[in-house]
Amino acid sequence: MYAGTILWIVFVLVLVVQILLLLKGRKKSSAHMLDSARRELVRLRNGSQSYWEPTQIDEALKAGWSFFAIGTTEEELAEFRCGKSKRIYAEKWLARYRCGETGSIVNLVAYLVAEGIKPEDVGTSQQELKVLLREENRKFLSERLCLLRNAAAASIDFCMDPDMVCAELFEGRRIDISLEELGTTQEELVSLQKLAWLNQAKVWWRHHKEGIEGGSFCILDFSRLFEMLRKAGAGIADLGISLADLSILKRKNYLLFAKSTLETLRQRVWFLPISGYYTDMGKDVVLPGDPVPYVQRLRLQLSKARASLEDIDSSQEEIDSLMVPAYVYSATFLLFWTRKLVQRRAEGCSSNSEIFRNVAAIRAFLEMAEKKPEDIGTSQEELQALAAVPATC
Repeated sequence: MYAGTILWIVFVLVLVVQILLLLKGRKKSSAHMLDSARRELVRLRNGSQSYWEPTQIDEALKAGWSFFAIGTTEEELAEFRCGKSKRIYAEKWLARYRCGETGSIVNLVAYLVAEGIKPEDVGTSQQELKVLLREENRKFLSERLCLLRNAAAASIDFCMDPDMVCAELFEGRRIDISLEELGTTQEELVSLQKLAWLNQAKVWWRHHKEGIEGGSFCILDFSRLFEMLRKAGAGIADLGISLADLSILKRKNYLLFAKSTLETLRQRVWFLPISGYYTDMGKDVVLPGDPVPYVQRLRLQLSKARASLEDIDSSQEEIDSLMVPAYVYSATFLLFWTRKLVQRRAEGCSSNSEIFRNVAAIRAFLEMAEKKPEDIGTSQEELQALAAVPATC
């Protein structure tokens, strides 16, 4: 009897503790909900973007919090639901433009249209928006004109299209901004356009020449240079160079390409590490590739540079020695894989075609490397036997 009373008391105490913890958790959750609602109210009053609807406030009201506790009224929330926060956002946006901050008045106008807000609702008018838009366009075109003049004076490395900039300046007349208002004329723009193209050609030549002479090869497209000179109404003599200079730079570039290809061959990058699939060899292996395309590319680059292997500190003997390891490895790998295919064919039904191709490739690789089957751990007899194993079905 006494023991039963003690157990009952313990049960009641545990139940009370659980209820208290539950109430504490609910109180904490409720307090967090109230705090979120108050923060949301501040964002709505500030017109913060992406916070248009009083969702957190609605949840707090459903949880039992009053308008007074949150710090608002039912009337204010009704105004927010009718877009008041969006109008506050637009008003602040408009105020920044009136203060001279840079931006796009077009985006503001698009925002007003998308949200169904009338200009009068944010303290402006269609006329003021037109004035602000015109002033914004005038500033943009003035900056473009300054940019074009700097490019023509070679005071900057102009990376824009002079034709596009001139087109933008001429288009200003369609929005009632004349060239005279911008402080220029059609004759000046045509002159600036040609000078900008000429300076672009000079920058192009300087960058490529310095890069190649510094040891960095590149895609050398002289057609781009001649196009810029054509638009500038100039020739290569206006750059202080001749066709011989172009030929010399082209040769240096191809020599750099050839040296890079030779280094690729020396590093044997055609051996591609493979993990997880060919693990029967007991370790990760590399999939053999073909160095022949690299050698062909090297010879093409040397041909265009009118150079020889000796000009890049190499020789035919080195190229042959670089090819041999690739051929030997390819033959070794194919031998391993062909043995696996024969083993699998003995266990089931498979075709002979891949095995025949592999054996032929092994022999070809050995011939190119001037090696014997014994050099890769096989023999002529095994190769003949591999190719002669019949299909099981």
